[in-house]
This record gives sequence, C-alpha cells and structure tokens, in this order.
Amino acid sequence: MATVSDLKDQVAVISDLMRRLVQTRQIRDPLAHLHPDLTGPQIHVVACLAVAGKPMPMAELGHRICASAPTMTGVIDRLERQGLVSRERDDADRRVVLIALTASGHTAFRTLEEDAGVKITRLLSCLSSDERETFVRLIGRIVDALATKGDPATDTSEP
Repeated sequence: MATVSDLKDQVAVISDLMRRLVQTRQIRDPLAHLHPDLTGPQIHVVACLAVAGKPMPMAELGHRICASAPTMTGVIDRLERQGLVSRERDDADRRVVLIALTASGHTAFRTLEEDAGVKITRLLSCLSSDERETFVRLIGRIVDALATKGDPATDTSEP
C-alpha cells in the first residue's frame, strides 16, 4: 500500500478502507455473535458491568451502550431472567436502579472474553509479529487519547 502522509489524504484512505470493510464483513456490532444466547446489547451490558467491577445505574448503562430507557428495561429484564444480572435500589437515592452482575454473569463474561480472544487471534494472524506490535501500540495510543480527550466524533472544536 502506498504511503500517504497528508492527514486529509490519510482520512480519505481510512474512510475508503472502512467502506470496504463494511462491504466485506458485518461490523455494526462485532460483539453480537460472541454468545449464542445473548444479543449484542445484552453482551455490551455484561461487558460494561464486568469492566466497571461494580453495580451501575441503569441510566448510565443505557448511555454507555447507546440504548434508550425502554430498550434498557427489556435488555435488563431478559438478562435478569437468564440469571446474569440483578436489580438493586441505590441506598442513597431509592429512585436509582443499580444493575449488578451475578456469579453467572461473571462466568458468561469470562466465556465472552475467551471467545473474543479466539476471534482476535484469527484476525491478527494475517499480520507479522512486528505488524501486530505496531498495531497494538497504535490502537493503545488511540484508546489513551479517547480516554483523556473524550470522543473526537462529538467534539465540535477545531482540530
């Protein structure tokens, strides 16, 4: 692939690659098919709770996975029926519903992590060891930038 040094040209190349990727693979929700009994939003809720390591308000979970309150109610209802989450009231504010992973929910998350690891291994196998190291380093820089600066997709300030 030719070297593209101008940022505008690089954005154009990345946009083209993303369009090609969308045509090649279903990427709307890469987690959606990791578990046969869970939908994409359910997987995202389980992952958010596992990563947070503590119960979270349902409204915050909905915000994190971009789901409306009615959608979240259905997602949590189904996860609760499967025994993966439980609802608790916040002691400080009884109006707030906290969602917590159960022991079964933690087990499901570990299985999801293992399955994702297998899929990522397959995806990265097309790269050399040096290319994988570079890829991991660059993705890490992007994640760090997002963590410190927020989401550039919603930032309206000048670059």
